[in-house]
Amino acid sequence: MFGYTVSFTGSTLTAMIRGTGACPGDDVCQVGALIASISALAAAVSALVSGWLTDRIGRRQVLVWNNFLWICGYATLAVARDAAWVLAARAACGFAMGTTSVVVPVYVSETAPPELRGKLGGLFNVAISSGILLAFALGLVGVDGWWRVMAALGTLPPCTCFVIAMTSSLMPETPRWLVSKGCVKDARLAASKLGPGCEKSLVDDALASDKVASTTGDDVATTQRALFLGVGAVTCFATSGNNALQAYMDVILAHGGVNDYALGGALFAATQLVFAVAMFMVIIDRCGRRPLLLASSSGASLSLFAMARASELESGAWTVAFACSFIASVTLGLSTLSLVYASEVFPDKLRGRAMSASTFVFWAGSFALVEAFVPVARLITIPRVCDILGLSCALGACFFFAFAIETKGTSLSEIQRNLADSRLAFFPAAASSRDRDGDDDGVFPAAPPKAAAGAPSLSSTSAWGATEYTSLLPPASSSTTNDY
Repeated sequence: MFGYTVSFTGSTLTAMIRGTGACPGDDVCQVGALIASISALAAAVSALVSGWLTDRIGRRQVLVWNNFLWICGYATLAVARDAAWVLAARAACGFAMGTTSVVVPVYVSETAPPELRGKLGGLFNVAISSGILLAFALGLVGVDGWWRVMAALGTLPPCTCFVIAMTSSLMPETPRWLVSKGCVKDARLAASKLGPGCEKSLVDDALASDKVASTTGDDVATTQRALFLGVGAVTCFATSGNNALQAYMDVILAHGGVNDYALGGALFAATQLVFAVAMFMVIIDRCGRRPLLLASSSGASLSLFAMARASELESGAWTVAFACSFIASVTLGLSTLSLVYASEVFPDKLRGRAMSASTFVFWAGSFALVEAFVPVARLITIPRVCDILGLSCALGACFFFAFAIETKGTSLSEIQRNLADSRLAFFPAAASSRDRDGDDDGVFPAAPPKAAAGAPSLSSTSAWGATEYTSLLPPASSSTTNDY
């Protein structure tokens, strides 16, 4: 549902505008643009609330009842008669999408054994990419009023998930959350439903995390490092330009000399799904988080610089090739792992609220970039925008090289011990040359709990404004994609 909501307007926006009279003619006016972007704005608002809520009432409860937002949003969209109802429906779906982006990574990190956390995070991205491709595939039908059928179809998955969650034990509460509330017996029962061996690995590790917390006390420096790494990783993804480029990929391809930009956009979406599956099936089990995030940022930066040059020359096929190279690079790390990485490094007591802050930064940054793309591109041209985004990705690569620690195959309690060591938190490249168990695998077991001072604090502000989209948009027959 996440991916389906992200790309729903990509293939239906013109039809929705025409069907509800949101804009004069088929051009995308300010209201039409808001229909496309309001889901990201609602997701940012949702991120501020859902983290607090999931810490208070539990991960499972939030995920289960979040299905009602999806159902109400898409049911309203299916019968909407004017722009106001469409905006309300898209906002409800965006609110559900924001809640999902906060709680799912937390749920995965707290229920999966260390060796499966990355793989399940990759599966989340496969599901998002599949939803994006499904929305585009259904949008190709192009029958009058078909967008209402697509909206009605959007109510089926959340209805199914709600029934399954309420009638089976397939989705228990996370053992770590239960331990944090002092319900150790319930935590062991919940862990036993997740599979053999989970009771020991999950509950005992949660109890070990409590011991780490009691040993270090309220270690402000360690908490700051965790927030710096987690929020920083998500910020690198948000500022990579992924969302803005996907939202206007048809525009970028058209100005880059591509005649059939609808086909180019389909190749772009297909590349994302292929590499998301490759991450899930093979790559994520063989590589650590740090090298993947570093390679992803570097590859995205080089691809954007190359795409800018190809767009300047209007070389068509090369523009498509470098656009596909960009989304492949992003999928191999930033989009798949940034939220997973953040949920791994945040301490238990702050995980929900810290994920709220990270996800708010992500959605607010996404909304700002999408809204700013058109006026900035008019001012300095699309190739210059790609150059700026390429520089942003290069700075992201520097961030991961300088600060990221490895979390692959490491329990959450061990990650907190590693964060308590300032040498690991700030100079991972030097420390990883010989880790403590001597096998050079980049994993740091049994780091002694040592408080450190002087960790940096992080502050972030952003502003954006509504924009009217006219001259840069392709003809009404083309599709426009959004992404998370």
